[in-house]
This record gives sequence, structure tokens and C-alpha cells, in this order.
Amino acid sequence: MKNLVIIGHPDQNSFCHNGIFGKIKKILNDHPNQEIKTIDLYKDKLHRDKKDLINNYKKLVTWSDRIYFISPVWWFRLTPKMETFFDEVFTPGFAYEFVNITKTYAYPRSFLKKKKIRCYLTHGAPSLPVQKQYI
Repeated sequence: MKNLVIIGHPDQNSFCHNGIFGKIKKILNDHPNQEIKTIDLYKDKLHRDKKDLINNYKKLVTWSDRIYFISPVWWFRLTPKMETFFDEVFTPGFAYEFVNITKTYAYPRSFLKKKKIRCYLTHGAPSLPVQKQYI
């Protein structure tokens, strides 16, 4: 199985890198027939103008069977690099297309439907307010 891990945390010493990614890597390396490739958005210095890098990311997404997203939550959103990744990689024509229902309405049809996705989101806030307000 081909595994792609995408890390959106700027700190190499973070729990996202050393805890979550470290554990995923160990588990996958302990099982036969598991390939793993990593995208570190902050190490790569992802920016909207880096078209070659974005095209490489699209190739890695196409290559993968499973995709792991690892990111902290900042102010109830993903990190800027992770948001840029979603905006620039999962574009119409690559990730989906719109199928017209009428002249004004359409629905998105996914090209990546067979991919398995796991999301690991961390936050430094106390859990009680988050559980009470958002779950």
C-alpha cells in the first residue's frame, strides 16, 4: 500500500512531527508491503507561486492509496501552509469536476474517491470548551 503523509506544522520538535508522524512511520515500517512518502509543507516552504512543487504534490497524491494529514488547529482553522495545500493541490480538473444538473446548478464529482484519508488535528486549547461548544 502506498502511503502519503502530509505534515503542516512549522516546528520539527512538535508532537505532530515526533508523536503522530513518528508513530505512523513506525507502524507502517513494521508492516510489509507499505511504502511511505512524506510532504513537509513548512520544510518545503510551500507558496502559491511554487508551481513545480505543487505539481509534484499532485503526482504524490495520485501515487498514494492512503493520505494522512497532520496539522495543528490555529484559531479554529488549519495552518496557512495546509490551507494553501488544499487550495492549490485539490483543484478542479485534478481532484474533481463539476457536473451540470441545470444551467445554474452543478455538483462536484471526485476523481480521488478511492483514496483513504486520515486526519490528525492537534490543538493546545483545553478540551472542555471545545467539547461543549463545537462537538
